[in-house]
Amino acid sequence: MGIMIKITKSDFKILKAIPKSLNYSEISRITGFSQPYVSNKIKKLICLFSFSFRVDLHSLNIIPITIFVKDKEQIKNSNFIYKTYAVTLSTGKYIAVDMYVPKNMLEDVTQKFQHEEVQIIPKRYEVYWRPDINNLFRHEKGRILFSFKLREKYYGLTGYREGERRSFVADPIDILIIWSKMQNPFVPLASIAKKVGLSQQLVSYHYRHHVIGQWMYNGVIARYLQDENLTLLVKISTISSVSALKMLELFQRIPFFLESFIPCNNRKSIYSWLIASHGITKRLINSLHEIEEVDRIEILGIRDSSKEKIINFPWRDVGEFRSLIKAGKK
Repeated sequence: MGIMIKITKSDFKILKAIPKSLNYSEISRITGFSQPYVSNKIKKLICLFSFSFRVDLHSLNIIPITIFVKDKEQIKNSNFIYKTYAVTLSTGKYIAVDMYVPKNMLEDVTQKFQHEEVQIIPKRYEVYWRPDINNLFRHEKGRILFSFKLREKYYGLTGYREGERRSFVADPIDILIIWSKMQNPFVPLASIAKKVGLSQQLVSYHYRHHVIGQWMYNGVIARYLQDENLTLLVKISTISSVSALKMLELFQRIPFFLESFIPCNNRKSIYSWLIASHGITKRLINSLHEIEEVDRIEILGIRDSSKEKIINFPWRDVGEFRSLIKAGKK
């Protein structure tokens, strides 16, 4: 067993309730704690963890992509940039750009980056850690203890799945809500509405009738790990697409894999950002090598988390968003 972090029993209980809760009152109901107690605890947990609202993006006709560019000028004036961070790959230093692009605009957006030194990875499935479905760790004497029995867990899995949901094209208000909730799942709808000068009733309507039906869970990111450890871009090649889905389901249970995804153009591979001490990283990679369906493990690069920047708005400015709203009303 490896020690992940020291944490109180009540904090651990709340952490496990967050992935399946849309608001503080649901966490309160699951844990039995009062809502003010839950609110105060989450404010303290944010020092160690961050949380991200996860929806079925493809059912909303939104395509998640990561682009590696050499020059900041290449992403200047681009919409739909969610996050940027510095990355060193074998071919040099890059700026990694996470984008969530409406499907009908994907070709126009990617054409802008058609250069030899640019790499574009469209993602089919993307997952974050879910402590509520994890039995690879346990809470004991004020600590979270992690088990490295990955092979045993892997062969008990059936593969990552996203439930059937109705498909429709997300409109600008839907995208705004999802964007805001990805940064904070518990941000009040009134705050989202106020930011762009919309009525709370209109934002609430879109949230209830469009967004909630596509919600899957809230992902958890162990931010405290970034303080002293390297963040590695790891590629795991498996023998089949089914094996890759099982591996993705496994990674959803491991806090050291911050974000993991299967690309659209290579369904047998998983890419993941792995962050842990040298000793834990070594044990994790050795444990993955014990799984017969793993063909190859490669470390592709290093991420500089200190230069990470999250973009608070999907469009370059509020004016462009308002123009889209007006155009939609005509």
